[in-house]
Amino acid sequence: MSRKNKAIIWTLLSILFASLLFVVGTYAYFSTRELYDGTFQIDVTSKGVDTLKFEKADASFIADSNNFAIYEGHDVSGEATFNIVLDTTNKSATYCYETKITLPDEQVFHYSKEGVPELVLNIIKSEDGINYESIISNMDITTKTGVIKVPIKNGSNVYKNSITADKNITKTDYWKAKITFKWLEDVYQYQNDFKAYRAVFEANVVEC
Repeated sequence: MSRKNKAIIWTLLSILFASLLFVVGTYAYFSTRELYDGTFQIDVTSKGVDTLKFEKADASFIADSNNFAIYEGHDVSGEATFNIVLDTTNKSATYCYETKITLPDEQVFHYSKEGVPELVLNIIKSEDGINYESIISNMDITTKTGVIKVPIKNGSNVYKNSITADKNITKTDYWKAKITFKWLEDVYQYQNDFKAYRAVFEANVVEC
């Protein structure tokens, strides 16, 4: 059979990678007390507000006979992002949060060639939206299930992030997660035909 015919009969395979749709608002109120001395006293109480928001974006991708055929395919990827944004009218504010990737509860993909990764996960983080630091690099998730807790930096076993903002200065943490379906040259990856895959990238506020 010719390479062209092999490519034509390569059946469609689809993968879905989507971040969870959510926007969370956390509001914390603080009181301060100022005392003025003189011939009279006035107690002044002021309140400030912190606003912590989680903003997300979805991603999806499909591997098919046009981009994933044996002999003439290539890797395909989907990337999900979310930003953690903190504003305050107080002098400063600090919050803590943890991030995680939730994979399917049951195994979806199988190795076409034993031990060779077909689904890999990458996570990067930035404090300015320009310069990114690798947090998870090419993790093999082909057969993994359940929850992957994301550390604060590569190789760390600490999972609690902190974010601090000063008055009227917005602070943002930028996160990106990418799942890539690896194209294996000269390997029939037919056992993963017609499979749909969904992962959730999310964050949760925790106590500091």
